[in-house]
Amino acid sequence: MILGYFLLVVTLGLSMSQSMRSLGGLRLDSRYVAQQQTRHLAEAALDNGMRQLLTNNACIPGPAPDQRTSPACPLAQNPAVGPNTSYTATITGPQNPALPIYQLDASGTNAGITQTLRAMVLRESAAPFPDAVFAEGNINVTFGSRIDSYDSALGLYNADLGGGVFNVGSQGNLESNTGLVTVHDNNVNGPSTVAGTVIANLTPAETNGGIITGTPEYTVQPQDIYYPPPVPPAEPVCSSELGNLSLGADRTYPTPLKPGPIFCADSIDLNGHVLTFTTPNAQLYVRGQFKSSIGPADSRLVWHSGTIRTGALYLDDYSPEGDVHISGKTDWYVVGQVNLLNGADINNNTKVVEDFRLYVTKTSPMALETVDIRGVATDFYGLLYAPEMHVEVDIGPHIYGAIVSSTTDVENGSYVHYDQALRFVTDFPAWLVPLVGGPSGTPKVAKVAVKAMRFLYP
Repeated sequence: MILGYFLLVVTLGLSMSQSMRSLGGLRLDSRYVAQQQTRHLAEAALDNGMRQLLTNNACIPGPAPDQRTSPACPLAQNPAVGPNTSYTATITGPQNPALPIYQLDASGTNAGITQTLRAMVLRESAAPFPDAVFAEGNINVTFGSRIDSYDSALGLYNADLGGGVFNVGSQGNLESNTGLVTVHDNNVNGPSTVAGTVIANLTPAETNGGIITGTPEYTVQPQDIYYPPPVPPAEPVCSSELGNLSLGADRTYPTPLKPGPIFCADSIDLNGHVLTFTTPNAQLYVRGQFKSSIGPADSRLVWHSGTIRTGALYLDDYSPEGDVHISGKTDWYVVGQVNLLNGADINNNTKVVEDFRLYVTKTSPMALETVDIRGVATDFYGLLYAPEMHVEVDIGPHIYGAIVSSTTDVENGSYVHYDQALRFVTDFPAWLVPLVGGPSGTPKVAKVAVKAMRFLYP
C-alpha cells in the first residue's frame, strides 16, 4: 500500500514536471514565433519606406540642414496590419547634400515585441531631360516641321548603322504641364510629325494632317514638373578687363598685355571681325549685350571651352555671317533676349550635345523676352534651357538635343532631334534639379538602393 502510494506520487510529480517543461517550451516557441513575425513586419516597413523614397513623396526630407523625419508626413506612417501588430517607416534626410543617402528605420511590433531594421538608402535623381521639348504651357509643331530622336552614342543623326538601319528614333517626346500640344499641317511643306509620345494634361490636337506616331501617342501627365530658372554665375575677379569691346580688327586673347583665363567686358560687338579666346576652361563675363553688327567681313567668336555669361545675345547671318565656334565643353548663360537669325550659328564643333548648354533667363519676371532661332542654315547641337521664355524655332533650323521652355513653337519646316543619350547625363549645375509636384516638390527619382542594413537590438 505504502509502495503504491509512493509510486503514484512519483508519477504525478514527473507528469507535473513534464507539463511545466512543455508549458515553458510553448512559451518559448510562441515568443520565437512572435519575434519572427516582428522581423517580417520590419521588413514590410522597409519595403514601404523604399516605396516612399521612390515615389517622390513631397514629405521626404531634403538634405542637411533639413533633418525632418517622415513621421511628420501622413503618408509615411503605416496602418495596423492586424490585432496588436503594426509597422512604421521613419526616414531621415542626408547629412551631406552632395551624397543623397537616407537613413530608413523600419520597425515592426507584434505581441509587445518591437524590432527595428535600419537601412542606409541611396536615392538617385533621374536625368533631368527625358523629352525633346518640355514646356510649362503650349507646344506647337506646325507647317511641315518634325520632332524625332537619335542616339549620339551610335553616331550622328541619320547615320547609316548598317543593315538598312539608320540612326533615327521615335523617342522625340513632347511634355507639357498645363498647355495644349498641337501638331498641324498646312499641306504645303508636307506633314508635321512627332515621332514620340505627347505627355500632357490636355489631349493633343492633330489638325489638317498633323501626325503623332509614338507608342502610345498620348499619355496623361501624372504630376507637374518644375524646372527652376537658371542661376547665372556672379561676376568674378577679372584678370583681364576688356571694357566696351567693339572690334575694329581681328583680335586674339590672351595676349602678352592681358594674360589670364578670366575675361570681363561691359559689352562686345564683333562688328565684322573675329574674336578668339584660346585658353581652355576660360571664363568670359559680359555685363551687357553680345552682338554681331554688320561689318566688313564675317563676325565670329572662336571660343575654346569654359563658361560664358552675357546680357542679351544678338547674332545675325544676314550680311555677312555672325557665328560662334566652340571647341570644347561650354556653359553659356544669357540674361535677356536671344536672337540667332538668318542662319546664325552657335557651332558646337564636337557635335556632342552635352558639351554645350545654353541657359537663358529673363532680366526681370515681367520682361517680354524670348529665344528666337530661325534660318535654314542653323544647326544647334546642345541643350537649350529657358524655362521662363517662349522659344521660337522657325524657317528650317535643326536643333540636336533638347529644349526646356515656357512655351515653344516649331514652325515652317523646322526640326528638333532629341539626343537619347541625354537620358543618362546628370552632370549639371547644382541649381538644375527638376522637381516633381511644383517648386516645393521633390527631385525626380531614378532608383533607390540599399547600401547597408542591420537589425537594431534593444
